[in-house]
Parts: sequence; C-alpha cells; structure tokens
Amino acid sequence: MLRLLTANCSTIKLKFSYEISVGKDGLFATTLPKEVVDSMQKAGIKLARNRLNNYGYFEDNSLTGLKNQVQVDVEKYSKRELVSVKTVLLYSIETNCHYCKTKVGEIVPNGRWQQKEDGEYKWIEGSKGRSMMSAEPYGFFCYVEPKLLNTWKFPDGEYYKEYLSIPDGNKDKNLDWLNSVVHMGKTNYSEPKEIDYTPELGKFFKSIIIYVCQMNEKLKELFTEDIDLSKAKLESFQKLLEEK
Repeated sequence: MLRLLTANCSTIKLKFSYEISVGKDGLFATTLPKEVVDSMQKAGIKLARNRLNNYGYFEDNSLTGLKNQVQVDVEKYSKRELVSVKTVLLYSIETNCHYCKTKVGEIVPNGRWQQKEDGEYKWIEGSKGRSMMSAEPYGFFCYVEPKLLNTWKFPDGEYYKEYLSIPDGNKDKNLDWLNSVVHMGKTNYSEPKEIDYTPELGKFFKSIIIYVCQMNEKLKELFTEDIDLSKAKLESFQKLLEEK
C-alpha cells in the first residue's frame, strides 16, 4: 500500500485526521484512529476490519467514494436527538466586601469594634474571592442573560447543551425586558450559573437591574463636579437604600 494523503473529518461530535493509502489493485483504503473507532463502537456502530484485525477499515475504488463512506458512518455517531427545549437564565451576582458581624447580626467594620463588648464576632466576605492583604473598592456585579437551551442526546449516551439567543418581542414582558438589556457581560473570574426561567424569576432579576440603575442615578446626582451633599439630597438617597 502506498500512502497517498491525510484527510480530515469533522462533525459536531468528532474531529480527526486519517491516512489514506492506495494499493496495487487501485483501491483506496484507510483505517480510522483507534480512539475514534472505540467511540463509534461504544455507540453501537459496526465497523469492518483490515487484514491486521483492526476495526475501522474502509476501502473504495475512488477517493471520493472512500471519503463518503467514512463521512456516512461518522455521521451515524454524530446523529443527535433533541430531548428538551426550554428557556433558562444564565446569571451571576458577585459581591466584593469584607466586614465583621456580631452575634446579634450587627455589621461592624472590623473585630476591634466588637472586642469592646463581648468579643464574639465573625469575618464575612463577598462572593468574589480576595486576599486578606488586598484592598479593593466595595461593590457588587450583576449579570443575567436569557437563553433558549436545546439539549441533544447522541448515540453514545452523551448529552450536549446548545444555547441560542431569544428573539425580541417575547410575550412575557419580563423576559423580553431582560433580553433587551445591552452592554452586560460575564465577569472574568467566575462562570455564570444556570436556572430555569419563570415569570417570577424574570421579575426578580429585572428588579435587581433597576435597583442598580436607580443607585447609579442617585450617586451621580450626589457626586457631581459640584458635590451636593445637602440634607435633602442625603435623606432622599437614604430612603432609596432603606426601601431596598
């Protein structure tokens, strides 16, 4: 057999290269890589053997015919069945802070404040991991994104999740509102969580985003170039905090 070329095969489940040879009889032949053969056989796909008793052997009197044979059998492995379709929310709520909490639930800046009393307290930190030696601004980050989740099942028993964008104009107003939020992205230090969508959850996450926007409005109103920290302004901002 004379080695002719290296061919590539790519499907949604398998991507690999295989060597094609041509014999004195003019037949084109190949034996697929062992790891590919093992995966296909586990899915119940029957494969021919070569003279060395290795499975995954194909031959044809044309190069195109050989490649087609390989593609057909590999597509059997990659054939998928849609098992579920649902709307989900990808989300993360991250906080960055570090403080102490007393046994009665009072928040204090550090343990020294409580040592004056009974000395019982515990350190609390935000969801964003941080070093005890680091100093960063306090705050929180909110990310939420609706997705259409298709779950596919393959012949080998594995499942694959496919996330698709949701078209605008959904009848669920909260879902449509969340789907219309712009310039919101994932954080770089944690993967978002996933939860099945409900109208109640849609309203909840919408309220969080609105709260962030309201905080933005109030803070920008207070801390302008001409800082206005008048009693009326501060009371208005304090009221917003207490309401939330």
